[in-house]
Amino acid sequence: MFRNILFMMSLSGSVIMILYVLFYPLAQRYFPLIWRYRILKIAMFFYLIPVAECKYYVLKLLKALFPALWDKIFAMKPSSFDLTYSIYIENGLIQLSPNIYMMFFMIVLCMLISSVIYSRFFVQNQKFKKLYIVGENKIENTELQEIFLEIQKELNIKKQIRFICSEYCRSPVTSGVIFPTVWFPAYYEREMDKKAFRYMIKHELLHIKRNDILVKYLGLLVVAIHWFNPLSYFLYHELSAIGEMYCDNGVLQDKGEVGRREYGELLIQAASRKAPDNSYSLFVGIADKGHQRTMKRRIMEMRNIRKNKMIFSIVSMIIICMAGGLTAFAYEAPNIVTSQKDNTFSFDDIIIVGDTVNESMPYDQYFIDDAGEICEIKESNLSERATCSHEYINGIYKKHTKNSSGGCTVIEYDAQICALCGFVKVGDEKNIHIYKECPH
Repeated sequence: MFRNILFMMSLSGSVIMILYVLFYPLAQRYFPLIWRYRILKIAMFFYLIPVAECKYYVLKLLKALFPALWDKIFAMKPSSFDLTYSIYIENGLIQLSPNIYMMFFMIVLCMLISSVIYSRFFVQNQKFKKLYIVGENKIENTELQEIFLEIQKELNIKKQIRFICSEYCRSPVTSGVIFPTVWFPAYYEREMDKKAFRYMIKHELLHIKRNDILVKYLGLLVVAIHWFNPLSYFLYHELSAIGEMYCDNGVLQDKGEVGRREYGELLIQAASRKAPDNSYSLFVGIADKGHQRTMKRRIMEMRNIRKNKMIFSIVSMIIICMAGGLTAFAYEAPNIVTSQKDNTFSFDDIIIVGDTVNESMPYDQYFIDDAGEICEIKESNLSERATCSHEYINGIYKKHTKNSSGGCTVIEYDAQICALCGFVKVGDEKNIHIYKECPH
């Protein structure tokens, strides 16, 4: 169950990411940055939330709202019972199929790898923070403090934000989700131009206003959970890049060509001072993800004059969300078998017997016709002979399989046997008998 849910979470999130990549040339031309950022957040939602588990609540609601339509359109056939991953519970005794043990092992392994990935980057982040704290100093320039408070008020940010400088900070960065801190290079306090300072501080405060640090933590959580999926890493890096572009856009709102050029030069200067080993840091800042390709994207985005098509953006968003939702809803929940009488469980037309019963098995595979005649079936009987014209006799085909636990499984099928060549035409499953101890 866990494996299936994780797979559907990964698949539905990946479908959105694939559509995001396919739509990107159009999105770059027509979508506002906020819409691209939202699509990435929706993908992150599908990666983190088991939407597939909501399927049956949705179907139940549809059935209640549209009972007449349900019988015609939404009626679903009963699910088949799959013994590959099954758990048998009786009087406090729990028996697991061999594949269940393997599934539990894979779950523990995935959780262990996820913990290692998340812990690694969390520890790395704490090292950066401790380094900044060692060199921290209070901002003494009152003019810079006033500008900081002015921009905070302009953006209507109610949170209490620490604004401090550090000798070891190489470019402005922001850390913390609940109690955010803006770290500023100490030498900027002495040399920084006031206009450039406004640009930088507004960028950092926009990150706080838009909760980009929390988004980055959740993006890393996606990587930790779906470490086996390459698209989860792409999502994390794209969230960081688009988040930075979105803040750049907010800083340059109502700014002319001169302002864009000044800000672009400031980006390049800040990126040149950025620590090279900060690729997975949980800080955000004006030079975050400042490698060459991403920096080029940010500068090109600033120069791009977009023809925003709101209707096109909304329709595309709906298509992408539906694609992720429909993928998640393809998940089928495991069947639960409830007790009907002592040691006997039933699910639709399937019978599971817990205790040993007196049932003779003359062969591991055999056919019983309607007259009660028994015929041993070999593998060769299951291969059709093309030269035979076939004269079929109705009956039941039974197959006996021993389990590794010492028990066995007997499956009955509706079947037909050819009176001429002996070919057995196997039909639908009729009954399944599971024995804790093989009596045959």
